[in-house]
Amino acid sequence: MSITKPITPIPCLTTDADYQSLLGRISQVYTAGQLRAHQVVNAQADYGTALLASLSRGNSLRSRQFCLAYSKGAKPSHLLRWSHHVELLKVAALESKVSRHLERMGFKP
Repeated sequence: MSITKPITPIPCLTTDADYQSLLGRISQVYTAGQLRAHQVVNAQADYGTALLASLSRGNSLRSRQFCLAYSKGAKPSHLLRWSHHVELLKVAALESKVSRHLERMGFKP
């Protein structure tokens, strides 16, 4: 059993005025659609730009730390997720600060 929509008859364009009216309406709908599409694309672009700006600051720092922490040829554990590595990098950074502080105080690690 198929459900079909009834066919809507196309209005007869018996006069030039009817034809011009139809063209005007098509133009209005097309222009409104273009405007709405531009608004959506611009909103998405603004959101994407803001998102990238906020992500790139934190991730670029963490990515650099990650590259410095693992020398060439060293393989980070495949069992750890990125968030685990980020936490380990924080611990390594803190350890480094403490070591520098102790050295300035005259202690040798």
